[in-house]
Amino acid sequence: MSISDGRESSDLQRGQELTIDQLVESGPGLALQHLLSRIPADSISVVESTACAQHPAQVELYAHIGVGTCGTVYHQTGTTNVLKLAKSKEWGVQLWNDYIIHSEVLAAFDKLGSAINLRIPAVLHFTTRTDTTWWTANLPLFTRETEATDVLASERIIPLPRTIRDSLVNAYCSGDAALKAAARDDRANTACLARVYLGRRRRVRVKPQTYFSLRNFPLHVDQILDIGLEARPWAVAMGKTLAVMHWEVGCDARDVEFVLGCKGTLSAAELRRLPGKTSTRGRVVGFGRRAVDLWMLYFNQVRRMSMDERGVDWAVHAFFENDPYFPRPYAEDSEEQELWTVFEKAYLEMAKRCTQIRTRPALPDLPQMFITKIVGEQQKRLRVIAEIQAGPRSLNEYENGETGGG
Repeated sequence: MSISDGRESSDLQRGQELTIDQLVESGPGLALQHLLSRIPADSISVVESTACAQHPAQVELYAHIGVGTCGTVYHQTGTTNVLKLAKSKEWGVQLWNDYIIHSEVLAAFDKLGSAINLRIPAVLHFTTRTDTTWWTANLPLFTRETEATDVLASERIIPLPRTIRDSLVNAYCSGDAALKAAARDDRANTACLARVYLGRRRRVRVKPQTYFSLRNFPLHVDQILDIGLEARPWAVAMGKTLAVMHWEVGCDARDVEFVLGCKGTLSAAELRRLPGKTSTRGRVVGFGRRAVDLWMLYFNQVRRMSMDERGVDWAVHAFFENDPYFPRPYAEDSEEQELWTVFEKAYLEMAKRCTQIRTRPALPDLPQMFITKIVGEQQKRLRVIAEIQAGPRSLNEYENGETGGG
């Protein structure tokens, strides 16, 4: 996930010489560039995680960090693990689906993922509501829970470091100095992952901001390009990943997410650079110096797809129903259109690699059918937008109206 060698190289070189405060004041572009570049070998350091440092006597507690569609998310303090607790028995079925698909995606990436510059959290275990041994020991440690439920445990994607969080507040919080200060100091904003929306520009804002949240912060394509980030590697990674989901795993990739975050565990290469017998339990590589990566997560709504045109239609529907992570065809901006071009190329190349090992004669034609249907559906959507804009009320009159396609 390295930055380009072109127009931003001098800024990055300058960024490596800046202090943390200067990086924050420089804006999210330089701060993100600084951490999207790979960290030199001699800068690896191990520090205690913030949770462990703040609660040294409570390292076994589970800290609430968010709520998803089907579950409540907790961080197991002192570790790099998160646990998603199903909201009800019915949601436990989706959580089990998440567990199975997540495991299959990891297996597919073990097979094909060496060519994809993207991370997927490790999946750890599924614990049922009827596992009395586990729940007897752990229920008292969840301050918000009163009864057992199904649990999915996985690797935590470490939030973006404060350098970037403060830069995002400075750049995109439109409130006064007091609102910006409140956003920087809000503990809820420490759980910051940035959603990479390559398929949509920012929404038109009419009402003034009264609260600024960094939880699941949407980083839209116009912001990505305006602050000088190299988005093409992300488009390539998304294209390859979607092809693996479709043609290796055999699923529609419904509601998966692509976010920027950090890895909390040490690789084998990083371990070799540590001094001998360094304690690493409950520790992560330094938050402020850790490289930022693109991650994919959340598989609870993913559905199996048949290897025929009906399955392709499911995948097309999932593409447009999902948040706008993927680039769109027919973009008005040439840089955005290029993102679609590289996405399409990466998707078809990886799909060919996946389908070559299959024996069904029609299968190699299905990836191109998917792309063709995406292009056709986007044309229909743009025609509808044009008709509305030509009518008595413009889209721009709507609060939160879209400024981009799809």
